[in-house]
Amino acid sequence: MVAPATSLARSSFRYAYLVVFFALLSGLFHPLISGSSPVAVAVGITVLLVGLAGGTLLYKAATLEKGPGAFVNLQDDLLSYSAGPSDGRRWVFLAGGLVLVAVSLAYIYQLTGRV
Repeated sequence: MVAPATSLARSSFRYAYLVVFFALLSGLFHPLISGSSPVAVAVGITVLLVGLAGGTLLYKAATLEKGPGAFVNLQDDLLSYSAGPSDGRRWVFLAGGLVLVAVSLAYIYQLTGRV
């Protein structure tokens, strides 16, 4: 069993790695060399993170396992039955992912001046 601190360290390293990768991808060294404002780098990182969040939600929608029809809910009462996870979560992940990808695309079009 993995200790919670180790799991937290791994997940924080994973997200820090993504932010550093996105910073390099959006041109981190350009403001340092040219002396321009680093705001464009922050905006580029934001656009990439929004697109990544949308892609992650689309992936979760595609790989979501359909749960059983009924299961025992042990948190509230030992004998309370409720319906299993329905396809409602899949539609929420799908809609949220498409919205975030569309927002990221709108940011890109706005930044390039095509709107």
